[in-house]
Amino acid sequence: GLVELKVNPLKETRVIPTKRPKKTINTDAIVRARNWLNILVQEERATAKRAEITPAWFWLAVFEMFYYTGIRLNALICLRYADIDMGERLIKVRGETEKTHREFMIPIPDRLMPHLKQLMDIAHRVGFSPTDQIFNVNRFSGHYSRSQMNSDQVEAMYKKLTAMTGVRMTPHRFRHTIASEMMRQPERNIHITKSLLNHSNITTTMEYIETTKPAALDQSRYPARPHP
Repeated sequence: GLVELKVNPLKETRVIPTKRPKKTINTDAIVRARNWLNILVQEERATAKRAEITPAWFWLAVFEMFYYTGIRLNALICLRYADIDMGERLIKVRGETEKTHREFMIPIPDRLMPHLKQLMDIAHRVGFSPTDQIFNVNRFSGHYSRSQMNSDQVEAMYKKLTAMTGVRMTPHRFRHTIASEMMRQPERNIHITKSLLNHSNITTTMEYIETTKPAALDQSRYPARPHP
């Protein structure tokens, strides 16, 4: 017969909430955004007139910086001229600018190098000091009047990319995208991914591991990602 239970056996149990998939950006949208920015760069060079996103070369450098490094928005805004070492090919992210409060180094991949070289060369020409904010659009164009670049200016650029592609783009979605791509690679290394993105806890990095077997990646569509 039926046994009457005095205590509910499920009383102390909890339902573990389902983790939503990280919001990433598809490769096609990234390629279209990059191509558009490159067209704007060429337009500005050819006409000497301001493009819709200006100066286009600067915003292309910002775009590639987020794409290749997955750096946090606040960390990028706080980078100083002296934090980028082109000789050693390293970017120093200072602890006080990071969510985790830990200083760490980001390697500069080959495809990001030309964009950072142009940024550093122009910054040198216009007289940047070692402690000056390096990603400061206001110093590279008379179109802006602020002294420091802020997150609103970066987000305004991404809103234009979103409108052009029809796909929501933000710096943080670039961060999710690089983590997801790295963890889909056959030779994935969770510790390298954790180190590159400066996660404080490895469980954060593990959230990017897909439980289903992913389709084979078309390697020709994915530029080489940086490795420490």
